Amino acid sequence: MVMLADGFQMHAHERISLEAVRDGIRAHLNNTDSGMFPMASVGTRVADLAHIMSLTSVPVAELDIECMGCHTSHTDQILLQEFWAGFCL
Repeated sequence: MVMLADGFQMHAHERISLEAVRDGIRAHLNNTDSGMFPMASVGTRVADLAHIMSLTSVPVAELDIECMGCHTSHTDQILLQEFWAGFCL
């Protein structure tokens, strides 16, 4: 996301074209995982791109779980990627 935001800022100040921003991000994603993000005309799954864009290294949510039987509870910080994976299952 930082690359995208930085690219938009550079384009807004007329230092780079949107095509150059796109090409830079495509190249970075391809270097990260060439199977998931090919440079050919095959394309990329939107779900894969959304997953990569939502990754974070800092906790962004807190999860509170309470057992309805014994009323014990547990609080844990989770990462967005873990939250989405758990939510979708």
